[in-house]
Amino acid sequence: ATFTRGGKGYAGGDAAPFAGAKPPLALAKLNRSAGVYATEGSMVVLPGQPAVKITGTDAFATRFGGMVLHGHTEGAAEGLPGQYVGEVYWGHDAKQDCLVGVYVSNMGEAMTMQARWTADGRLLATTAALSQGQPMVQRMLMDFTDGGAAKGAVAHSILGTAAPFESFRATYTPKK
Repeated sequence: ATFTRGGKGYAGGDAAPFAGAKPPLALAKLNRSAGVYATEGSMVVLPGQPAVKITGTDAFATRFGGMVLHGHTEGAAEGLPGQYVGEVYWGHDAKQDCLVGVYVSNMGEAMTMQARWTADGRLLATTAALSQGQPMVQRMLMDFTDGGAAKGAVAHSILGTAAPFESFRATYTPKK
């Protein structure tokens, strides 16, 4: 086969789901968080460093008839230069029966996350990857309103041999 470049590239996932597929229950529940949010919080770049204030906008939209939830982040960290931009794509892995997120950012972050709904209605996501050349594990708990809107998140990480630390905390306020 051969490929010829044409068109304008990625169209944003407006195609219908393949063969009439329906989002699994866990993904349909996460899809309820679609919307645009003002984000405020803090992050810790390295263990032992002080938290840095972050602000930005997170926009989530369903793609491919709800088979994917796409999140786009734009923000800034107090005292750090430039704008932060990140992309996450959430889908469902039927074999492992969990949500899977793939995240990339302009800081060079690239990770996959597994997530499952907890008995108390929160989403628990975990990842294991390299961060700044060292092994890293992270768990993030995300809270939602009864209507499904994102409300907040907190992450705890272990980087290399350092003690566990709170690496991220944010609140989300829906934009009108």
